[in-house]
Amino acid sequence: MKTHLFKTHLFKSIIVMLYALLVATSSYAERTRSLEPVTFGNKSKSMELTIAPDASVILKRDGQVVSDPESPGWSIYNWTTGKNIKKGIRTKLDNMAKIGPNELLLWSSKGPFEVKVAISAKERYFKFELLHVSNDPQTGELNKDWPGHRVEFNVMTAPQADGWKLNTLLLNYMSELPKGPFKVDDGSNFFWPYAHFSQTTDRPQPQAAVAVYGFVGDEEHDDILTDIWVGEPSLPRPNRANHKSWTRADALAWLNRWVNEMNKPRRVFSSSIQGDPKNLYKLTDLAAKHGVNQIYLHNWEWQGYSVGLPNRDIFPNGVEDVVKWREYCKARGINFHLHGFGGVFMARDKKFGCMVVPDGLARSARGTLVNDFEVGQKEILVKPDYDFYLGMKPGMPPIAQPTWHYTACPPYMPNSALLNINKSLYVFDAKVTPDNLWKIKLNQHRASAAPSSAKAGDVVDFIVTGTYSWFVPDPRSEMFRQVAKDYAELLNHFQADSGYDGSGWSNALGSWQLKKMTQLVYENLDHPAPTGSSSGVPMFGNFEYYFRKARKVFAGGKPGNMTFMPSASAVLASSMDDAHHGLNKCVWSKDMTIRGNHRGITVKDIEQVGVWDEAMKAFKMWSEMKPYMSDEQKSLIDARKKRVKPAYMSDVFVASETPDQWVITRTRAILRPGIDENWRRMAERPDVKPRQYLKADGVALNGLENPYLTQAPVVELHVMAGMSKGDSKNISLMPTRADVIINPVQGSGDKRASRGSVSGPQALGYENGKLIVSYDNSKSDLQYYLWDRGDLLAGHWTYKSLSGGISKLDMNNSRGIAITVNVPAGQSVVGGVLAFATDGGFPRTYVVDIDFEGQRTFEIPHGEACNNSATWLSYLWYPMQPTAVISAHRYNSEYFRAYITALPAGKKTKVEIVNIETMNEDRTTGLINPVLTLNDAKAAVQGTIPYNHYLVYSGGASAKVYSPNWIFVKDLPVTAEGDLKAAKGSNTFSVSSAQSPNIWLSSRIKVKDTENVIKIDKKEYL
Repeated sequence: MKTHLFKTHLFKSIIVMLYALLVATSSYAERTRSLEPVTFGNKSKSMELTIAPDASVILKRDGQVVSDPESPGWSIYNWTTGKNIKKGIRTKLDNMAKIGPNELLLWSSKGPFEVKVAISAKERYFKFELLHVSNDPQTGELNKDWPGHRVEFNVMTAPQADGWKLNTLLLNYMSELPKGPFKVDDGSNFFWPYAHFSQTTDRPQPQAAVAVYGFVGDEEHDDILTDIWVGEPSLPRPNRANHKSWTRADALAWLNRWVNEMNKPRRVFSSSIQGDPKNLYKLTDLAAKHGVNQIYLHNWEWQGYSVGLPNRDIFPNGVEDVVKWREYCKARGINFHLHGFGGVFMARDKKFGCMVVPDGLARSARGTLVNDFEVGQKEILVKPDYDFYLGMKPGMPPIAQPTWHYTACPPYMPNSALLNINKSLYVFDAKVTPDNLWKIKLNQHRASAAPSSAKAGDVVDFIVTGTYSWFVPDPRSEMFRQVAKDYAELLNHFQADSGYDGSGWSNALGSWQLKKMTQLVYENLDHPAPTGSSSGVPMFGNFEYYFRKARKVFAGGKPGNMTFMPSASAVLASSMDDAHHGLNKCVWSKDMTIRGNHRGITVKDIEQVGVWDEAMKAFKMWSEMKPYMSDEQKSLIDARKKRVKPAYMSDVFVASETPDQWVITRTRAILRPGIDENWRRMAERPDVKPRQYLKADGVALNGLENPYLTQAPVVELHVMAGMSKGDSKNISLMPTRADVIINPVQGSGDKRASRGSVSGPQALGYENGKLIVSYDNSKSDLQYYLWDRGDLLAGHWTYKSLSGGISKLDMNNSRGIAITVNVPAGQSVVGGVLAFATDGGFPRTYVVDIDFEGQRTFEIPHGEACNNSATWLSYLWYPMQPTAVISAHRYNSEYFRAYITALPAGKKTKVEIVNIETMNEDRTTGLINPVLTLNDAKAAVQGTIPYNHYLVYSGGASAKVYSPNWIFVKDLPVTAEGDLKAAKGSNTFSVSSAQSPNIWLSSRIKVKDTENVIKIDKKEYL
């Protein structure tokens, strides 16, 4: 019976395919393929492009064929058929007919596609324009099967001995390039995926267009590009409404002005005003004092309750105060860099926000009520409007995740969505019913119009949001243009640049949305300005970046950040190690930034942290020194340009100066290989410096490796709280019953699995009062990796199930945990790591290497210690360099989870967690009369170092004590038995205190590379 059904289904499928082919063939039977090739050439005939009758492509340069005969030429590509772009379906356009002086009709013998294009041979470039696309032989238009397809052109050229290159340039925002706007390949390759937004009668967008040109060297590239900028009115032009002309002279004058203004080294204050207008001027004066020439503000500080309004809290008189502050800064040589969320606006926006719910908001779908709706009703049925977007089909939900990319169609993207009934907004859940209606469960009512009843047939909209706090405009709406204009006008008042953080939210209908926004903003700016985005590349609208002479302005790479912040619950105050480490990262760039923890520094930060003046001296020193450093010297400090693991992740290069020289000395805190992590990257926050954790109980750290000559080190100890397992004030976090375990839905997966690794959910077991944590990776040749960042991909349990009613545990006074783990025989795995974590998107995570057998108890002093573990993979964001996670400073936990976070390929494990408890913190005792032992030498310190203070000893008869914010407190006497020396090679270190053995410490034993000091003779700094 099954065989018969299969054959019947196969027969029907073949009939459908044959019918489709017949329709396509009969439709195109009237098309007559050209008998002769069509050639396009510029007047000098330096380049000729020939399209053969079968649509194959030949490119000649000075009469010689330079194109590869295997070039794909024209095709239609369906890229939404798989998560990997290589798994899509390509249909060749293998027929060509000339239908006008420069127009071609292309069609396929194997599919229902025809494409009309125009190719114009300009003096020094070709212009390719899409005129029309059809995938419907009966109507000659687009049907619902089109979204997800795109027109592609690809011609490959052989490398030229004289360095000749073929480049492709976007002429408007409806085209795409496979490798970004600035990548020059040996050939031309472009995509046209958005015809369904161009060929509509309702708010149509421009058809796609690109320019293709050949060049040798930067000078010719920029010369041709100037011609294109002047000759193609679709391209972005600055201050468009006020330009009376746009000649080559106009374009070059603007470009030269832009280059001259952007070419000055920028020394940036990333500042936080904290809602106090006085701080504007205090920070300005501090910036001027230290030679800082730019102030950076976050959008939530400078921008008000609309994209076109300044923040009234710090600019009470609006634009008048903006201009006043701008002129005050200008008189001190300071301009502005303003963080911006261009393209999206806050839900609280007075003009476009949730209390207005304008018609111009982006929507993922639309439908109508099936039945009347009454206020308070929790469930509704909606009839989908399948004509709202071209690709809508029965069975589709109103919002869903994209297939593999945010330009999936209809506009499915990893954003949030709100349901809109009569301008009243709700959080919702949706299911598709068997008869293809949308069954909607209404959840929280969001701030918006008061709920009101509605009638059957009333419109229901599904509003796309970046988050529930950020709204996204529809790029086809008039409101979209107004958002861009308002944003640009406010930037004009500041004379500041445009920024597009949150750009991933701004692509509801495809990446053309953000490109269009950048063009509209740019054309309303009256001043030269740089730009940036969360994607890390300049935006389409800011056309200067396409010029090689402009690209050289920023050729050094991204500026580094000198982080500066006070002590907090989960972060140590900035030290001079942090300052120099941040400055090391910007040796390739002329620009430098001082910043805080995910925000700007404040006046209070500067007043609190004791190394401010010293840090600013280093900041100025690095800025003056960099222009005289060789590439070889820069590569020693930051090897990122060589695509190897950055040198600055293991060492800090500390700068000092004499009257005649700058001196750079390589230093490091010695580590235990395979146990301690180097400096660890931290996105938008200070990098985490290496350190070890130990108790003052005399137990030694062994295997501390010093790669440099034997020397007297600097010993730096941070005094933490006293804590230990078994304390009567500790709180058990161990589940007591199997039924409190909540396991993930099987089939879910972690979207953040990195290249070269696999990921999947993990269920917890519970046997005889023990948690069973296991994973089988034995059949995979990839490493297993899971960081359970708020997605509940691992088995977990709530604190409420342990406490009998209290929903959250406040761990702020018990940040450490003790965990007892049993690894049965045969389950030990070198490279296997067990994690116990709190809740949240940035959890406090405690990790244990499972490379042993038997039962052990591990005391872990806080949730940040994992960042110093070499075996914890964390978040693999940078090639070969895991990043740290200290993004949230809270220790209020609602649930807990346990999972295998890392497991090598071909391995499996099953371990038992016997006990988990918090460790209550004693912050009153401090470290009393410690004895420091390094190898065979001892240094006895007399006195008490309070909780959260630092002890620094570098030899001699005294040690220094610093406050939590690195303010000097006092000297303490030291009695030494021998000189503390860090030997070249392996070292042993311990701290013992008979009166405070329970105190936890973090240690940094710092050594210098005295054999390879960098010295630079001073010259006059211009």
